[in-house]
Amino acid sequence: MQVGNQLVGVLCAVKTEQNGFLQIDKQLLQDFAARTAIAIQTAFLVDDAQRRIRDLSLLSEVGWILSSRLDVRDLMQSIVFQITDKLKCTHCTLFMPVEEEVSFFSCRGPPMACSQGRLRVGVSERMPDS
Repeated sequence: MQVGNQLVGVLCAVKTEQNGFLQIDKQLLQDFAARTAIAIQTAFLVDDAQRRIRDLSLLSEVGWILSSRLDVRDLMQSIVFQITDKLKCTHCTLFMPVEEEVSFFSCRGPPMACSQGRLRVGVSERMPDS
């Protein structure tokens, strides 16, 4: 099955009798295959559009968070929460270098559980939740 030059699927119909398909049957199968190919391509396009809408929505929400949060901890925690929630991740962590250590902000879910901490060479310290 093709739409333009793009192959979108294969339709296989079988009859056990020799010369089992009449010309009208073959035409009907070709018409059905053509319509099915268009339906398949349309479904792919709709899926792609929905994915793009979801991506743009996530970017919009993160952009709003970036412009509305002044506390770094709150900002980072909100970002990883949004990414974990919207993309249905099992885990998301954001690492951020701060002076001689690395702060991290992490969420996992569902159910959503978030944490934050600091890493130093050979040492891990959990920050109190705020």
